[in-house]
Amino acid sequence: MRLLRSLVAVIALLPALCTATTPPSQEACREAFQTNAIIDALAICEPLAEQGDGEAAFFAARTYSLHFDDFQSQTKALKWLQVARNAGLAEAGYYLGMAYQHGQGTYIDLEKAISAYQFAADRNNPNAQRNLGMLYKEGNGVAKNGAKAFDLISRSAKAGIIDSQLTAGVMLLRGEGVEKDERLGHSWIKQAAVAGNQDAQLALGIMYSDLDIAASINWYEQAAAQDNPYALYHLAILYLKGMRVPQDLYKAREYARQSAELGHLSSSTLLQSIDERLAHTSPEETAKAAQEAARPVLTEKLKSELIPHSQKTPKAKVIQQPKVAVKTIAAPTPAKAPKPATAAKPAKASTSPTQTLPATAKITIKKQNSAKVAETQVAADTSPKVSTSNLTSGKRITSITKAPVTATPRRYGLQSLDWILLQPAKEYLTQLVQLATLAEVEAYIRQYKLSGKVIYFPARTQLGDVYIVLFRTGVTRIKQARIITRDVLPASIVKNAWIRPFESLQKAVKPTE
Repeated sequence: MRLLRSLVAVIALLPALCTATTPPSQEACREAFQTNAIIDALAICEPLAEQGDGEAAFFAARTYSLHFDDFQSQTKALKWLQVARNAGLAEAGYYLGMAYQHGQGTYIDLEKAISAYQFAADRNNPNAQRNLGMLYKEGNGVAKNGAKAFDLISRSAKAGIIDSQLTAGVMLLRGEGVEKDERLGHSWIKQAAVAGNQDAQLALGIMYSDLDIAASINWYEQAAAQDNPYALYHLAILYLKGMRVPQDLYKAREYARQSAELGHLSSSTLLQSIDERLAHTSPEETAKAAQEAARPVLTEKLKSELIPHSQKTPKAKVIQQPKVAVKTIAAPTPAKAPKPATAAKPAKASTSPTQTLPATAKITIKKQNSAKVAETQVAADTSPKVSTSNLTSGKRITSITKAPVTATPRRYGLQSLDWILLQPAKEYLTQLVQLATLAEVEAYIRQYKLSGKVIYFPARTQLGDVYIVLFRTGVTRIKQARIITRDVLPASIVKNAWIRPFESLQKAVKPTE
């Protein structure tokens, strides 16, 4: 009996004994990583990772990824991610999948990427579910499978991944991989828009433009507050033409100016046209425009109905978007009239708020109460095509396709390392991938339709002699570089592309012998 009591006492103490034997360095590793103590994190976590500690290996990997941009650090991050994945960490599988998909510390290997994503997705990692779902949606590395894509993406959306909510909404609107459900699709897109996704906000702005102009402007303004050039352009057209809103040339000019500064080339032409009109505006017309500008476009009641401030944040572990405030734009001083002998003739501005200039994108607006179908070319910063109906009247609203901002790098194709080293240090580029041979580079360019868009050059790295493929943005502001990269390159390779200045690349590469 005494022996039995002793055994029970020992079993009861086991949890405390286990806690007492936990190496204190594990907690120190976690704390160093969370407080961005880089040197301490590596000094404490790497020895634990060498012993197979999955969490320590993950922290070491993320420290290298987040704080170092050289190739040697990327390979170390890859090594520790493999250790963490082998220890069963789902999040390590997600980051490992990204490394293999985009060639971070290794060559691109879609088979290994899919395997890593599947490992994490099976353990309910929502980011891995999204990425794997997109591979099935696009047929990239696997056979195209809409049903499997929607299953993975919708699971990610339900877990709170905002861009998955937009994608799931679009797939429901189109009936892609799932039975068409416009009401549910609209609901997902609106949820993403309320959470701050500017692409979803832009999509709703376009959808509502023919039904509820106040709601349309509200969504445009929220996307514009996040420096979305297309939303700014749409607002400029609305106020320029005064269609369903009071005409306001000053607001139109300010929106067009901001859009042009963000790299939207059509807005530059529009800005020139507005300046021409302002230069010839009479004092009476100027006073009238100022009166119209003083009137509020949106009531506070409408704003609160469209975007409830009490909306709860999802419990999923995701990066939350900040709340977006609508910008108040002051009227600028009218531009002086250019001299007739030297002024360039401006391009004709669009004649409706649903007309905009890159001709590669298209919105089709169909009105049920009209026998004719009006088709107008517009720019919409949404990758998929969207079609939906008014949830109450059944009235057809829009279909949307992506419109790229046109950026023209100075050169394309194979360049020498010397040429790379002579480029402006402060100009931003987008590094896409490292490949072993010219044949692999050519296959990559064909796969993603990058002919005439990218530069590649030979360099020596930890992998040996490789070719680095990059896209030249031609700008010195990272915000503009991100916008141009997103709008010119395929979405499947942009998400994890590396935007960096030439200066950073020039310090990292070495001449091949």
